[in-house]
Amino acid sequence: MDSGTDARVARLETSVDQIKGDLAEIKTDIREMRGDISTLTEQGNAMRGDIGTLRTDVTTLKERVNHLPTKKYINTAVAAAIAIIAAMLLLQSTIQTFFPPKAPAFTQASPAITKASPAPPALKIDEKEKSK
Repeated sequence: MDSGTDARVARLETSVDQIKGDLAEIKTDIREMRGDISTLTEQGNAMRGDIGTLRTDVTTLKERVNHLPTKKYINTAVAAAIAIIAAMLLLQSTIQTFFPPKAPAFTQASPAITKASPAPPALKIDEKEKSK
């Protein structure tokens, strides 16, 4: 072979060696990527389960919210309660004629009730204290 061909073959061999090195790096990268993909797949499956749980929770919450009283119902109930209280206050004397208050019944007189307690002593203020 001549020297030109030998130089070209040498360059080709160097290029092939570089290609082999690059392929080895690519294989290593692909192995790492497979591991990463496997991890991501596992995480994705776990997230799917979590999303399913969240959907169930949201559905449950929607159902519970549907059973809550509406603003209109609450306003009506409060207005009715206020109207009933106002009517009872306005008609208090009429209501008392139908349901008179009963006096408490004592079976035996208590000594505290029958004996009059002495009045508290009057406070005496000195003239000196008044002037201050």
